[in-house]
Parts: sequence; C-alpha cells; structure tokens
Amino acid sequence: MKTRKWPAICLAILTLCMGSCQDWGQMNPIPGHQVLPKLELVANLTFDDEKLNPEEIQTFAYPDGDIPSLFTDETLGQVLQFEGGYARIFNPLNKVKVQDGVSLTFWMKQAIPEEDEDASTFEQDVTGAIFSFENANSTQRMFFTANGWLHYEGVDGSYEDNNPADAKTGLMSAGEWHYVAISVKNNGYFVYVDGLKKIEKTVSDFDCSKIVQFMRPYLIYI
Repeated sequence: MKTRKWPAICLAILTLCMGSCQDWGQMNPIPGHQVLPKLELVANLTFDDEKLNPEEIQTFAYPDGDIPSLFTDETLGQVLQFEGGYARIFNPLNKVKVQDGVSLTFWMKQAIPEEDEDASTFEQDVTGAIFSFENANSTQRMFFTANGWLHYEGVDGSYEDNNPADAKTGLMSAGEWHYVAISVKNNGYFVYVDGLKKIEKTVSDFDCSKIVQFMRPYLIYI
C-alpha cells in the first residue's frame, strides 16, 4: 500500500488586526453615537514555548497525515510544522467589534523535495488552504491558498479570485520563507508578499463586508 506524501508547511507567526476608516466628507453620526476609527492588534501567536498551549491551539491529523509539531528552523527558530495535519485556533476577533476590515500577517514556507526524492515529479500545493474560517456545520467557509486563491461560500452568496484551476500565479514559491499580509475590507482585499503588494482587488460584484463579518465569530484553521 502506497503512503501518501504530504507537502510540509511551516507557520511562524500569525497576527490579526482589525481596523476602520471613514471616507473624507462623510457626515458624522448623531453626537454620542460615533465609532472612532482605529487599528487594533488582537492577537500575536508565536511558538517559542516547549509545547503548544491546548487552550490556544489544538492540533489534528488528516488520514495518513501527522499531527502538527514544533520544529526548529535555521532561519526563524522554532516554528509549527504541518505534514498532513491542521491546527484549530481560538478566534480572537470574537472579542472585538470588527468595523471595516480584518488583516492577518504571518510567515509561511512550503517544503520542496528532499535530496533523496525525485524533484521532477514535485508539484507545489496551491489548492490547500493556508488558513480558513468555517462555521460549526460547514455551511459557510472562507479560505486562502499559496496561489492567492481567496474563496468564500455561504448562504448569502459566494466569491472567489485566483482559482489555480484557471491560472497559477506563483504568488508564494515553495522552499523559502515568505512574509504574507492579507487584508479583507468591505469593498475588496489586498495581499502583500515579502513587503511587495501583489494583489489589490476592488470588488464591485460582491459585498465583501459579508466576508469581513463572517470571519469574526468562527475559528481559524491552518
């Protein structure tokens, strides 16, 4: 029986921010009812301890996969390595009022073939979710992949961009660390990779505030 080889993904830091801004010239609400624009850091997860805190991060394995484990990387030190598994993280956005947008920043690296493996058959995983938000009964889900594939589906509609079935973007190459920042706003989203803006999308055919508000109550899967 052939064992499935899982491409390893390492995650170093996950930071979530929420923010708001008002358009210039927009009329202020009735005195006493203002919502002041602000950018707030609501979580900063690192993997510096000897083991994971189960109250913060729970780890699981897919069939034929392994439970994520802590691993010492030469570049970033201790990171969380995924080989056919995933982590469930308590959503810190649950405690705050999300206004006009939600941002996540993190380091990630996908493995490349080892020296004793055949590199000619290697194909980067651009369809597997780096992170996702999902409700309890899986009727609504949003995920993001190494191709920049942002996909949302729910009872209130669906939206996606950069589906690798249509085109492979090369947004995040395998074998090296990338610092990624993604921000979903009420009118679209943008993605930075290694400090460079790679995607900036203003969405007119879907109400992206549905995605922003959906991300708040649910758990994060990586």
